[in-house]
Amino acid sequence: MGLKTALENFSLCKILSEKDGTNKLLEELKKLANSFLCGGYISVKDGNGKEVYRIFLHTIEYYLHPEEGCVIPNENKIQDDIMYHRNGKGIEGDYPYLPIMSLHAHDSGYDIAFENEKEKYRASALIREYVVVDMKNKCFLVWDKRTKEEEGQKFIPYKEDRENNSSPVNNQSTYLKKLLTGFSLEEQGYHPVWVDIKCKGKVADKGNRRKGIREDHYPTSYNHEWQFSKESKVYSIEDYLK
Repeated sequence: MGLKTALENFSLCKILSEKDGTNKLLEELKKLANSFLCGGYISVKDGNGKEVYRIFLHTIEYYLHPEEGCVIPNENKIQDDIMYHRNGKGIEGDYPYLPIMSLHAHDSGYDIAFENEKEKYRASALIREYVVVDMKNKCFLVWDKRTKEEEGQKFIPYKEDRENNSSPVNNQSTYLKKLLTGFSLEEQGYHPVWVDIKCKGKVADKGNRRKGIREDHYPTSYNHEWQFSKESKVYSIEDYLK
């Protein structure tokens, strides 16, 4: 099953109406994580249709927020006021619902949305960690944290450092704007697309709490273990070029 189909089949209201809905939701989010993290990648092409980058997701965080009219049992306490794309935040009044598979840019990086206008809820997966493949030079790219900001920080080719247990995984989610940018306003042009592949790898068994959520600011969001990561210990560029 491809990512789009998996997202279309997801129903928050149906899941939470079942017995032990909270645990059932965690199970269903992990299933979706398998598609996000192991079942595909974002392909970025230039204006000539040539693939320049592949972005593989390594860690995602789910955010779910019911709008007025959403029917879910109150005991589930699903309310992510921290979400950027919801009614009354960013603009006065109601925000239009994003189509499934929308790439949503905001102050914390990029989400892949799977909102449901019929059931009246917002849903998205924040890209927290990712692997970048430079398709021209056949190498991984990593954000160069050593360079001072005023000197022009950038993505550079990854060089393995086994002594320091290095990896090509990037955790600067906002810096995806350096790669996911320049979209054409015409039908043809520079644009990213999702590519489904045969499942590679495995999602870690247990979810974790999401990063940067303070209990005193967002008490209904703090305890949710909705961060999922791909289990990876060995990185071979050949595996990402197939």
